[in-house]
Amino acid sequence: MTKLMRLSRYPIVVLLLLTAVLFPAQAAQMRLGERLEYTFSYQGIFSGFMQMNIARAVFDVQPVVDTIQGRGTVLTTLNLTTEPFGKAELLYPIRYRYRSWMEPERQAPVVVSEYLETDKISEELLWFDRENRLGYCFVKGDEATEVGAKPPDFLLDKAGLTEGDGPRLTQENRQEFSDEGVWDYLSLLYRLRFLDLAPGRIFELPLYNGKRIKQYQVEVSRERLELAGWNLPAFKLSLYEAWEEKRQESTTSVWVSDDEQRLPLRFYVQRAFGDVQGILETGRPLTARQDGLSEATKKSLELIF
Repeated sequence: MTKLMRLSRYPIVVLLLLTAVLFPAQAAQMRLGERLEYTFSYQGIFSGFMQMNIARAVFDVQPVVDTIQGRGTVLTTLNLTTEPFGKAELLYPIRYRYRSWMEPERQAPVVVSEYLETDKISEELLWFDRENRLGYCFVKGDEATEVGAKPPDFLLDKAGLTEGDGPRLTQENRQEFSDEGVWDYLSLLYRLRFLDLAPGRIFELPLYNGKRIKQYQVEVSRERLELAGWNLPAFKLSLYEAWEEKRQESTTSVWVSDDEQRLPLRFYVQRAFGDVQGILETGRPLTARQDGLSEATKKSLELIF
């Protein structure tokens, strides 16, 4: 979603009700051990407006509960790579890993680590210090400064990060939270899946991205997803930054199945330079799968590239 939700500050790849302070009852809970695979495609300026598969992504939830600062957490991950798709590898190879340790009951994040490798490598570590209502961002790589506090050792140990002779993680930002209801990108997605969704409902989602708190609005509608072999009743979640101009600049939508599983079936991000779409492969009918590009699209791309 998503970096899937952040690579161009879009993503991917997703809480307080406008009308209430308390959250509604959850429709379902996180499922430990869940693993969902997606194919992401792009259509726009850089593909000659042909649809082009660009990345394979895997979301998973580890099957064990761990403890961080006295809070029971589960590790959720997003791994994304362009490796399976030669054209995307040629244009812009990406290796991306996003990990979020969150409380499974309310999907509240405690620690987040992010790794992005393109023509350079960057790493970030976020700490949601909920007792003191503070968020910290530590950065390694070209964006990091040589001044600023180092992350506590327990964060490095939990994230499996080492401080060698190269660039070190240093504090880039500290942000106060007005309350504990602040999410990161991955916990936001899981939180949305398990809220009491209903058409017409609007949610507000404060999100800490390491730079600042961004206010998102999510509008819920019901829309049956009939695409790529899927044919299921679904909720369409339309995400906007909470300022009017942003609605005109971009569109971000997620379709989740209207059942107990609340599977994210489709991600869709529209930007000025093109559209990015992610389709759930896990459980998709085999007859509907089409790996790679059609012959017509391949021939068109040969002329472009």
